[in-house]
Amino acid sequence: MTTIIQFLWQYFYRNETKYKTNQTNKAAWCKACLKGNMYILAESDAVKTRAGQLLAVRSQEDLQKSDLALENVAPVCGKAERMLAHIKTCKFISTDDRTLIILTCKPSAAPTNNISPPSPSTSLRVSSTVTPVPLSTQNSSRPVKRSKSLHGASPEFSADLCKLLIALNTAWVAAENPSLHRFIHKWVGPEVVVEDRRILSGRVLDQEVQRVENEVISKVRGKLATGQCDGFKNVAKSSVVSTMMSVEYEPYLVQTHDVTREAKTGDQLLKHVLEDKKLMEEKFGTQLIGWCTDDGPDGKKMRRLLQGLFDWLIVILCWAHQINLVVGDFLVIRRAVTEDINHALEVIKWFNNHSTALALLQTEQILTFEGSFWALILPAITRWTAHYHAITRYLKLKQPLQICWTRNEDRLITCAGTKQELQEKARNICALVRDESLWHRLGKIQKILEPLAIAANVAQASHTRLDHVLLMLGNLVRIFSQNLEFDEDLRLGVLASLEKRWKKADQDVFITAVFLNPFIRGSLLNKASLTDIDLYAILERVYERVMRRKADLDFLAAFEDYRLKHAEFSDERMGLELMKSKFAAEDVNHGRNAIVKLAIHIFSVVANSAGCERVELSNQEDDDDNFPPYIMPTLSEPTTIPVNGVQQATRRPSTSRNHKTQIPLSELFNFTIRPEEGLEFYWPGSKKNLEEELRAHESVFGGNSASTATSSRVN
Repeated sequence: MTTIIQFLWQYFYRNETKYKTNQTNKAAWCKACLKGNMYILAESDAVKTRAGQLLAVRSQEDLQKSDLALENVAPVCGKAERMLAHIKTCKFISTDDRTLIILTCKPSAAPTNNISPPSPSTSLRVSSTVTPVPLSTQNSSRPVKRSKSLHGASPEFSADLCKLLIALNTAWVAAENPSLHRFIHKWVGPEVVVEDRRILSGRVLDQEVQRVENEVISKVRGKLATGQCDGFKNVAKSSVVSTMMSVEYEPYLVQTHDVTREAKTGDQLLKHVLEDKKLMEEKFGTQLIGWCTDDGPDGKKMRRLLQGLFDWLIVILCWAHQINLVVGDFLVIRRAVTEDINHALEVIKWFNNHSTALALLQTEQILTFEGSFWALILPAITRWTAHYHAITRYLKLKQPLQICWTRNEDRLITCAGTKQELQEKARNICALVRDESLWHRLGKIQKILEPLAIAANVAQASHTRLDHVLLMLGNLVRIFSQNLEFDEDLRLGVLASLEKRWKKADQDVFITAVFLNPFIRGSLLNKASLTDIDLYAILERVYERVMRRKADLDFLAAFEDYRLKHAEFSDERMGLELMKSKFAAEDVNHGRNAIVKLAIHIFSVVANSAGCERVELSNQEDDDDNFPPYIMPTLSEPTTIPVNGVQQATRRPSTSRNHKTQIPLSELFNFTIRPEEGLEFYWPGSKKNLEEELRAHESVFGGNSASTATSSRVN
């Protein structure tokens, strides 16, 4: 007969080593733990072999001879109760074997402390495939114990798990959830060790931050950068300012400042900007050439102070914000425009808040559109084109909306609720849907919003350049000047708003950007307002300010050749990438090379702070421009826009470095040239992008019902 202690020794390894200071009992190493750790060592060898740190993976025999697995496994005392206690908690022993061992060793099963040896067919063996310990076999009042190896968890696995928890916005404590451990052990491998939450949020996170920073530094070092900053409130209601740098049209997060306890002033913002400027230049090794913010009070003063400290910086407004402000100016020209949009949004919100009504509308759409149905979109202020998309979709669904109310009026009123005021609200919605004059006015509003939405699409891209902005503004002036189907007060109001925004801009750098675009040059500029001499004066002024070097006679000769498409600046030989590579090796900043370096400089500036907006999007609240999420702003007193201020006297550019060019948009361009030959250079692509953006709006803002989240086709 075999005793319990003899039976348990089948699952433990022993040699002549005593357990610690115990002179009676030997040290016992669990065979399952040894096998599991040998597997971990083999996997570690495989990783090191792929990294070139080892020549080959060691065999199981070599690992056994090296006693590494023995060193990595903590022994237990060679007493029956200690060995049995280890088996109950060992995660490397299969569930079936653990159960059989525990049942076999029960005192009731062996009253004489002797047990029969298992037959060969039922002999208990350590499982060759290790499985996690089920919770049912452990004391539910204590957390699952986790074996630790000398090497610990795989660094790559821990890093990926850290990134996964961050991407899912999951609390770090999830790393200690037994369900996560079971899932990982089942589908990844039982030998995987999940690091403690304190390690993941500490050492592992710090390593990932350092790795990302090193990758960013390797990408941006020695390149031109545009700084961006914007303030907002995060989900914790803390006021923060995020700073980004755009390098080769790719935005990178630099730093986020908690400014909750600080005064929101331009001086305070300047302190953070100077700190971040130093970080960009010293840590990331970039050459800062410009800075962009929105037009809030603190940003306005900060830009003025920053320009005073570094006059060579190209300090500009965010033109995505500026186009949004033009839309805001349009909406308050007439109170009726805001009211009409609010009426449409009331209908959209009512249907999305009543699932029965939404289901009836979807059914009607399937009948009307032969199997397709679309969502009603609720706009959000962080999406600058959302109101255009909301009105466009609402107009598309005019027919199914009206038919739905005609066929199901009683059901729609009933589904609103039993209270009289709720049913009265439903009848008001019905009246809005049947109001033909409202539909007609919304159609006119949508036509005015469309070019502004396309302009917003141009202005908010991560690669928006200065020439993009000025060509976009010129095209808007052309549209609202020549399209007489727009109501005159609305048309002139938009034009006045565009001129107002343009007047505040650093016009020299924008005009220079358009001229240095080899596809445009000076072909679109109005010679009556901007002669070749005036144009050279602007180019010279920008060059001397930005490059901090005097222009020479070679610069003038290069300007003439570029303007006339001569020599290396001819259409056949001109190419920005070719010119960039040609002069990259030359450490010269004068002559013909100077105009190329200026072009590279100007075209590297990003004319928006959209990178900061993307950081802000997941944080819910914006400090600036914050309208209610679904209702457009209605002002107690409509803003007066001086429509007669569109035409302004042209002021000739001066050769003075401190001169501020002031040429109205209406006089800057030659509008007799066909738009497809210049002003609409970037327009068709942005118009196409609106369709893709509509699908994004639909999935995010389509309503509460999952069935309305995307456009669907029912077969």
